[in-house]
Amino acid sequence: MGNVYLLNKAYAQAVDFYGRALAQKSDDVNSRINYARALYEMGDYTNASEAYKLVVSINPGLALRYGYLARATDSVETTRRSWDTGERTELNAWSVD
Repeated sequence: MGNVYLLNKAYAQAVDFYGRALAQKSDDVNSRINYARALYEMGDYTNASEAYKLVVSINPGLALRYGYLARATDSVETTRRSWDTGERTELNAWSVD
């Protein structure tokens, strides 16, 4: 459900469902990265950055794909393509559970 809400830009609901998923399985990097993404889209850059850092500590390969989440603000210019809002929405991570 978190992914459905994230895709529909209902970020608060997505955060709620990802939080529920993480309460059941805290090491699910897909839920955790999408949790960070939903926080970021809500403008909660500090918590999104912290959630992202935890994901990268578990799976460093995600650092480049979701690097925009590392920032605690959305005001610094960057050359990363993933800063484009349309492209960010295409990076949804899915879990089988």
